[in-house]
Amino acid sequence: MNPARIVREEDFVGCSTGQFLEPLKALTMILTLPQSAADHVEALVVATGQGEEWRLTHAIRT
Repeated sequence: MNPARIVREEDFVGCSTGQFLEPLKALTMILTLPQSAADHVEALVVATGQGEEWRLTHAIRT
């Protein structure tokens, strides 16, 4: 595993709950879009991390 991708507890010092939850909510919305939504978009965001490059490959193929 690439250590640069690991977020440690110390990285969140001074981060409010709201600051933490906003990107988490956005990511959740992106990952839960129905497949049919892909027919109506002009761009896609592909969230990769922790060795999940397969998401990017899948997005390129579809």
